[in-house]
Amino acid sequence: MISTGSKPKPTNKSDSCPVCGDVKGKCRTFADKPLVLCMTADFASGWKEFGSTKDGLWTQFSPETGLPFDRHAWQQRQRQEMPVALPQTMSLEERDRFYRNWLANGLLNERDRADLQRRGVTDPSIIALSCDVGYAVPFKGLDGKYVGAQWRYAHPGEGGRYRWHNLPGGKQFPGTHEMPLAVYKVDQPTMLVVSQK
Repeated sequence: MISTGSKPKPTNKSDSCPVCGDVKGKCRTFADKPLVLCMTADFASGWKEFGSTKDGLWTQFSPETGLPFDRHAWQQRQRQEMPVALPQTMSLEERDRFYRNWLANGLLNERDRADLQRRGVTDPSIIALSCDVGYAVPFKGLDGKYVGAQWRYAHPGEGGRYRWHNLPGGKQFPGTHEMPLAVYKVDQPTMLVVSQK
């Protein structure tokens, strides 16, 4: 992991993420160094990847050339470049195995259990685990296998309360640039709701 030094600045409409283009504050840039913390991309043309941050929320990037970042030049390249190949993410079987092992070796503390119950989450099939910053809730896809997880931070700060868990190889659904969708089955459904944070 790279030492970040100065305080990271969330992306916005006037200062988008140079790696993925995010303007919603998910990613971080630094005023005094060519380092980018990207919450969406796991690789990018012209950028060198340095692994995830300790909390697994961001992938660390710096320009491959080692030169200071030139935003105007980057925007021109983005308009000219063809789409890059999709990242090599963990397969659905690997993801399911990863999350089952993760849950088997983790615990949910009383603070986080109470928070889930307060929020009306009582379904025993929804399993979560605690850590220092909050808790994570892995979720399953259409075929009943675990496909991803989201963190709920006890003290969210600038990054927001809910954040994607970054798997080895990336958090996107295999073969896409999209985040996975959670599928919860109910006995007598009355409507279909699709939600993506």
